[in-house]
Parts: sequence; structure tokens; C-alpha cells
Amino acid sequence: MSPLPENTLIGMCNPLLDIQTTVEKSFLDKWGLKENDAILCDDKHNDMFTELTRDFSVEYIPGGAAQNSLRVAQWILNNPNRTVFFGAVGKDQYGELLASKAKEAGVNVQYQVNETVKTGTCAALINGTHRSLCAHLAAANTFTQDHLQKEENQKIIEQAKYFYVTGFFITVCPPAILQLASHSAEFNKTFTLNLSAPFISQFFFDKLSEIIPLVDVLFGNEDEAAAFAKANGWETTCVKEVALKAAALPKKSSKPRLVVFTQGPEPVIVVEGDKVTEFPVTRLEKEEIVDTNGAGDAFVGGFLSQFIQGKGIEASVTCGSYAAQEIIKKHGCTVPSNEPTKPMNRYGSEDHKNLFYSPQLAASPFTPTYSLPSFPQFSTPYSSSFSKSNPFETPIKHLKSRTSQQKFGDWTNGNSSIDQSPYVLQTKIYIPEPPKKGFGEKEKYNYIGRILGPSGSTAQMIENQFNVTLLIRGAGSVRGLKSEEEEKKRKKKEPHLNEPLHVLLIARHNNKKKCEELLDKAAEKIESLLVPVHDDLKKEQLVRHAIMTGTYEPRTGKKFMEKILVTISTGAASIAVLAVLFTVPFLYNTINEVHDQVLDGVSVFRVETDSAWTEMMDIQITQVIIRLNL
Repeated sequence: MSPLPENTLIGMCNPLLDIQTTVEKSFLDKWGLKENDAILCDDKHNDMFTELTRDFSVEYIPGGAAQNSLRVAQWILNNPNRTVFFGAVGKDQYGELLASKAKEAGVNVQYQVNETVKTGTCAALINGTHRSLCAHLAAANTFTQDHLQKEENQKIIEQAKYFYVTGFFITVCPPAILQLASHSAEFNKTFTLNLSAPFISQFFFDKLSEIIPLVDVLFGNEDEAAAFAKANGWETTCVKEVALKAAALPKKSSKPRLVVFTQGPEPVIVVEGDKVTEFPVTRLEKEEIVDTNGAGDAFVGGFLSQFIQGKGIEASVTCGSYAAQEIIKKHGCTVPSNEPTKPMNRYGSEDHKNLFYSPQLAASPFTPTYSLPSFPQFSTPYSSSFSKSNPFETPIKHLKSRTSQQKFGDWTNGNSSIDQSPYVLQTKIYIPEPPKKGFGEKEKYNYIGRILGPSGSTAQMIENQFNVTLLIRGAGSVRGLKSEEEEKKRKKKEPHLNEPLHVLLIARHNNKKKCEELLDKAAEKIESLLVPVHDDLKKEQLVRHAIMTGTYEPRTGKKFMEKILVTISTGAASIAVLAVLFTVPFLYNTINEVHDQVLDGVSVFRVETDSAWTEMMDIQITQVIIRLNL
């Protein structure tokens, strides 16, 4: 199959910033909202946004139905700029954020920028496994057809082979939809439409009816199918029957219409012409379901990622279900990160600021950092030295050098000016393998200990110095897992555990350039610690540990002199002991020799004394005899 050209798929919809939080059912009732529904907000909801940002812990997530779908498609295609997005945003930081996140995902965004109206928002309210959407279109509602007439956009439209528009956009600019749909029909391309929400069929059916004859692929869920049936006057709520009737509606081209209706955990209904096919959906465990918001967008993104490659209905539906399941396991429509798992490689330096290419990674596809379901029919022909690969993914060609995100401060609603929200950039520094000291034996270097320091003091110093957050992530970063089953569960909840051990640095700043500088300096500091040498750092950490435990004594003043005297005295005593140990054996031998000499002298003296005594006695006896004779 030939490579997929750039700008193959065009998406058009309302780019919105999702304000996401968890609420009780009573909150939805209070503001007239329904579970698993989507509406446009009116004046009565202005106070709702105020209450949300004042009383709830909210997240700000880049959104917009078609934009979400394109981000998911790009994640699976893993090849940038295969998709293009048209929509309108305000000239503010939220608009810049939406553009940066979409471009980061690989989407070629061509926004129409409104300098007087702020970027649109959408309250994404989560209640258990249900979600309710309430959109304030703002700048998104100002899109005009003349944006498509620009020369550069006309070239993109001519390049495209597939078009995807959501029903939400019918409330904004029907002429722009008809332009793309008519172009698609004229040049035998493929135009796809999503029913998006029940209110589209209920309140905008006239406009929808003008577009339907030009639609080649129609998406929707069971609720949207029921609303579409009612608007058409069909006396049925059976999803299969509605799909068949929708496929049979008048069509301008001779190409059979394809209808794809999802039903949550129930089978996906697909009608092509007059043929109905059901595709079972793998049910997730209850504890795996985190947030259904964006599941429908993800399904379409996964479906289109295969459909535009000509891989057939079964492959497209299976991939759509796979993508939806991955998104359901996360908050919001958050695609898993397409980052390579190459040890000891940092992305984000000036040398790799644009695009990164790795021959090693090009030879084997990227391995996602999360568990994947098994799809034997999509087994990849590429080998991988890591874990199971994304079954729908194409080989890596180029990767973004840095993962960048943006986090928001307090929400500003109404006509107030938007706060300067901080940029948030992050990078990873992988922990290297320790060097070998011979015969395959690895030298023992505690890299993590060098980075953290005693009680995390070194890490805290780095955080304070460079205004970053430092986290240890990857395999081995979590201890105390008692069993293999527990480890598997933990890896599902924390996908980073499937990656090699690494340091994650996160920098925040109002100025993007300054944020990048802080991140690079902190990363350089970390890299300087990942050197297999025994230097003064260890001594400093030991001193710091002694200070923390109260055992440190500074080497100055009276205590220092006392310590010197004690050391000298101890040394002298040691020398004296050694001298005694060497002298005593010598003295012992000398005393023994003297003792032996004395004993020998005494023996000689005794012999001589006895001899003299005998001679003297002999003389005396002789004299007595002489006297007697006389």
C-alpha cells in the first residue's frame, strides 16, 4: 500500500476548550442537563460556569468533537499532517493552546482567528460513567465560509480525499459544510457526517436534511439515531431499522451510503446499502471505566484512521472500538503519548527542538506505554524489542522532540479578560545502564540516590533552583508490589511503569521561552548526575544526611581542637600499645637467658664450693692423724 499523503482527511467543527469536572446528578438537574447528552448553553447557564469554576475542582482539556477525532486518528496513524482541521478560535492563549495541542498530535490546524471574541468552551460534566456536555461556542460560532476560499485552504481541499464534519457545525456555518460536501460529490471523494447529538435532529433538521443527500458515511449513537428517526417521522426506535432507513435516504452520487451507529457496550450496527452487520464490542470491567466523555469521538477517529487507508469496514470498526476503549480508561479525550522508549535519550534540547528521527526506532514500531488488547488480524509485520505494539500503528518516521502541555489557572468567565495561563513543558531523561567492570559484571552506581539525595534533598534543591517538578517514573520506580498480578494491575493504572526507568521533569512559566530554558537547565543538571564517578556529591549528601539526623559536628572552634587532641592521644596510646606488644616478647627472652646464666653460675659455684670443702676436710683429717701418731 502506498504511503498516505498529507492532508488526506479534512475535519471541520467547533474547537472548544473543555472545562471538565465531576458532579452529582442533582447538579445536572439544577441546570436542566441530562446524562449522556450534549446541548448548546444559553443565558441561564452563565451562572453555572461561574459555580463550576468557583466551587469545583476543574480541568481544562483541549476539545471539540471533530478535533478530538482527528487527534485520535493521528495517534493511530503515527504520521503527522495526514489530517487537517478547520474551525474558529479567539485570539487568546486558549486558542494558542488548542492549536499547539492539535499540532503536537500531528493535526494540521487551519484556524480562522477572531480578534474580538474569546475561544469557545464546553462544560464536560462527569457523573459516574455518564457525561453531559454544555457548550458555549463563542469564537467557534463565528466561522465563515470565506475562510475556505483562501488560496492556501483551497489547495488543501483539493488535496483531500476524505471529509469529516460533525452535526454540531450545522449550528454554525451550513454553507461551509455544503461547500465541502458538494466538492466531495463532484470529484468522487468521500464525505462523512456525525449526527453528534439528539438536539441537532430535533432543532436543525431542515439544514441537516439539505446535507444528508451528500453524505457517504453517517455516524451516530443509539440516542442520536432515535432522534433522527423521530425527526424523519419513522415509527421505530430500533437502531437496525433506523440505520437501514438512513442508508436508503436519497443520495446524489451512486456510491452506496454507509451508516455506522454505536450503542455503547452493545454491538456496533453497520449498514452498507441494504446489508446489516453487527460488530460485537469487548466489554470493559467496571473499574476500568474512568470517563466516557470523548468515547464517540475516539471511535470515529479510530474508524477513519483505517477507512482512509482502504482497510475495510471490519478493520475500521475494530480499530474504532479499540480507540474508544483506550479513551474511556482516561479522563477526557486524552490519547496515549506516542513517545519512544529509547534509554538514555532526552528530548527537548536545542539540538532536537523540531523533529527527531531514530534509525533504531524506524526499524521497529513505537511501543505504547499502556496495555493493549489482542487483535490477531492486525498483527504488525515489524519486530519490536519492547512489549506488544499498537496493532493499528504505522512505523515511526518523525517524532516531536518535546512533549508540551499547558495547564490552566483560574477560569475567567463572562466578558472578563483571560488570565495569563502558565505554559507547562515536560521532558524525560532515561536512567542509563551502569558500566561493566569486567566479565559482564556491572559496577554498582546508585543513580537514583544521586538524583534524590537523602530524604529527597537533592531533588528538592533542583526543583527550587530551576522551578521544576522532578518525578521518578518507569519500571522500578514503584516498590512493594507483592505479586505479578498486582504488578499488572498497577501498570494498567500507571502506564509509565511499562517504560524504562526515567526522570520526568515538568517546567511551568508564563513565558514559553523561559519555560524551555528552565526545563533545559534542569535536564542538564540531571544529566550531570548520571555520570558513573565517585565525586564530592556523595560527600555532600553524607554531610546533609548527618545534619538531618543530628549527628553532624562542624569542624571549627573548640570542639574541633578537642577532636584533634583526642585523635592525637588515641594515636599515641595506640603506638604505646604497639610498642609494648613488640617489646614484651624481647624482654621475656632476655630474662630467660639471664635466668639460665644465673642457674649455670650457681651450679658451677656449688661444684667448686663442694670441691673446696672436701679438700679442706681432707687436710683437717690428715692433721688429726698426724697428731695422734705423735
